[in-house]
Amino acid sequence: MFDLQGDETAMIYSPSAREIAIALQRDARLVFDLVSYWLSKALSNSHGEVSFVRELVTVTDGESILLSETSISVSSTMLHQKPYVVFDMNGVRERCELADLLVVVTYQEGKHVVERKSILYQAKVQYADDEYEEGTWNVQANQQYCLARFPEMWPARSRNMKKPMEIWKVSPRTLDLGCYLLLTRNRMDNTWRFDSRDLLPYALAPSATAMSSSAGARWVDHGYTYHAANRFTNHILFETGEPHNAEVDKFIAAVLSAAGTSELQPPTTCYISKNYNHDGTPIYDDKEKDKGGFGFIQVTVQAHKGKE
Repeated sequence: MFDLQGDETAMIYSPSAREIAIALQRDARLVFDLVSYWLSKALSNSHGEVSFVRELVTVTDGESILLSETSISVSSTMLHQKPYVVFDMNGVRERCELADLLVVVTYQEGKHVVERKSILYQAKVQYADDEYEEGTWNVQANQQYCLARFPEMWPARSRNMKKPMEIWKVSPRTLDLGCYLLLTRNRMDNTWRFDSRDLLPYALAPSATAMSSSAGARWVDHGYTYHAANRFTNHILFETGEPHNAEVDKFIAAVLSAAGTSELQPPTTCYISKNYNHDGTPIYDDKEKDKGGFGFIQVTVQAHKGKE
């Protein structure tokens, strides 16, 4: 399930990053179990797309694990602004929300950054109306076009959609920069559904490009599946994710700037609730509950000093 692929497929450029990935591979099951816990906890305390992202950020912030040859630490926050973008689609100017969540995985040796990989996620909750078949999600065609093709775009800072001087350009070399998190709820009691075999969250994470054959359709079947826990784990293992170069660095910096921060290291202030009721459900104040925001999760994999 976690076989490390060759350089051309896995897109690992430096020998040091590949050494870290191979070392991390030896503890892949522990990483998978940790990621599964994060997603399970976030899903079980969620009541929709926004709260899922908020809960995932809450669960992951401050997490760390010491492995045999590496260590993993996580810093997460909820930024107050969602990045909205404007772009041209088939001759028509469109405006949409770029994503709900940015996950950046960084491999380090000491304070030296070896390599980074990023994924932008758009979360979608399964439509609850019995009129629609199980396993369908409401996906906007313009948003899917944006996440699949990454056309020239610019931040939508006002209702004025005129093309400005500031243009975001990125040419992904993988299919992983834009992905969906497709989340499923039980229609009978509106709770999140879990896979009964192993209690893993029933959440799928296909790339936007993998779904492009359905672009323009309002309802997307879940035939293109990638279990969310596998997607997150393989990102940490550097088997998926868009590798950073100067262009990707600039693009991710622009997305973070539009979300309200200029630093790759996330700010310490956020509006996430850390308090829970006795039954385990999260406590939100009225203002916080209605906020959207943009989730930002940074996973740092540190090679142990003196590694072979």
